[in-house]
Amino acid sequence: MKGLVSMENSQVLKNNNNLKVNYQYIKTVLFEKVIPIMVFLYQLLLIWCPVLFERMSKK
Repeated sequence: MKGLVSMENSQVLKNNNNLKVNYQYIKTVLFEKVIPIMVFLYQLLLIWCPVLFERMSKK
């Protein structure tokens, strides 16, 4: 867990405000938009095309 980048333990992010803002933006976009959309699409595929997942599970 010590290898994760956070605002508290990164001297570079503390000193560079522009980099800090970019890091927060990318983190927000990734965790609040991209991953939930991927999960939503996966669930829609499970509903619309269950045959695909049945074939994958048999192999």
